[in-house]
Amino acid sequence: MKKTSVSVLLFACAVPGMAQTTKPFNDTAYLKPVEVLAIRAADKAPFAKTTITQKEIEKVNLGQDLPLILSQLPSVVANSDAGNGVGYTGIRIRGTDATRINVTLNGIPYNDAESQGTFFVDLPDFASSANSIQVQRGVGTSSNGAGAFGASINLATNELNKNFYSEVNNSYGSYNTWKNTFKVGSGLIGKHVTIDGRLSNISSDGYIDRAKTALRSFYFSTAWTDEKNSFRVNIFSGKEKTYQAWNGVPESYLKTNRTYNSAGTDKPGKPYDNEVDDYTQTHYQFFYNHQFNPYWKTNAAVFLTKGKGFYEQYKAAAELLNYGLTEYVDGSNTISSTDLVRRLWLDNNFYGTIFSIQHQKTKHSSPQVADGINMMANIMAISSGHRYTRLCRKTTAGIILLHSKKIFHCLRSGPNNGIHAGKVILTSNTGTSGTTSMASGIIPISSSTKAMASSIRSLD
Repeated sequence: MKKTSVSVLLFACAVPGMAQTTKPFNDTAYLKPVEVLAIRAADKAPFAKTTITQKEIEKVNLGQDLPLILSQLPSVVANSDAGNGVGYTGIRIRGTDATRINVTLNGIPYNDAESQGTFFVDLPDFASSANSIQVQRGVGTSSNGAGAFGASINLATNELNKNFYSEVNNSYGSYNTWKNTFKVGSGLIGKHVTIDGRLSNISSDGYIDRAKTALRSFYFSTAWTDEKNSFRVNIFSGKEKTYQAWNGVPESYLKTNRTYNSAGTDKPGKPYDNEVDDYTQTHYQFFYNHQFNPYWKTNAAVFLTKGKGFYEQYKAAAELLNYGLTEYVDGSNTISSTDLVRRLWLDNNFYGTIFSIQHQKTKHSSPQVADGINMMANIMAISSGHRYTRLCRKTTAGIILLHSKKIFHCLRSGPNNGIHAGKVILTSNTGTSGTTSMASGIIPISSSTKAMASSIRSLD
């Protein structure tokens, strides 16, 4: 039957097991992932950029490769060998091809070390593990990997989810396209450990003739963190088996046979049915973050990318000498060519390390306070005009801003239910909630209200 339309997904369904309801915070709870900060543009940086959140990714992630997910961004053009966005795809940004687009995964270079190209078919459904994607158009901030003449694409997966979650997503679309994804995360175990995993399967018959696709992948990540250190291990892999469709459609066929595929047609009669590309790529990433003091932080990452696979072709009238074979002599006849099936193998390793040291000093406020506010999710501000007796009840605020030292009278006389604040900050009496004028710095406290009151009283 003649097909006359491009691939359009018909419907999709998602079956969440336990939805994530709290906003994930960066890896770790105490340190932002330096490997991302080193290459990402800040909100006010003077670059043309777009940052896609996890929620926005989920809306368009129905099985197509990453270039198709990004295709609606400004200056992005994507193409697909199979015609429906599954399998081999390409991307151009501001007219520049993939060899001049810097792609990083958590700050680790992804561009092929030999060709500088990107083969997203080797990362099936990686978008399901991404917490965010930033695309910088034009020369950007990335200093790792291939040149960023045309653009930079950074995918981040190193955010930490505090709560347990499980999720099953299934979608179905045109040309028998299926996507099945299972995700699970442990949440924060013992305030230090987290584990996340994903399994994915994508298959499609493709729009182009015989352009079938079978993609499988997994993602595993675990992290350990405390207030000054974090260690993370990421292992993810993708296996693709796609029928070759990269020859394109001759212009003369566009009006009469738009789905024509020349691959496999060297074989007389029916096209060769195993003219496939079969490749597996596995990534190993190791990260270590350390904060020396409020001003200095460092990050180191070690990575290894292993790839192995082949593509198979039927070749008609192939010269024997071109394949290291001797010509066959049969009496007076010499056979120098024959039909054959060849496999071209690729086995490569790409490895390296990156590291960075960062120094940051806040000009108008205590750097400990600045970091503390970034670290904690909840802040409770109490001024002299508030009913400060409310602190006599148990609270789990990350930071308590005290605008009046009278609060310790409450702490000494109130019921001893315990106050579990991470830090106590005393500001000047004239300050208001949100001010950065710090008079007494940061006071670490214990769960005991008496010890907390004593710490505050000692500053009088």
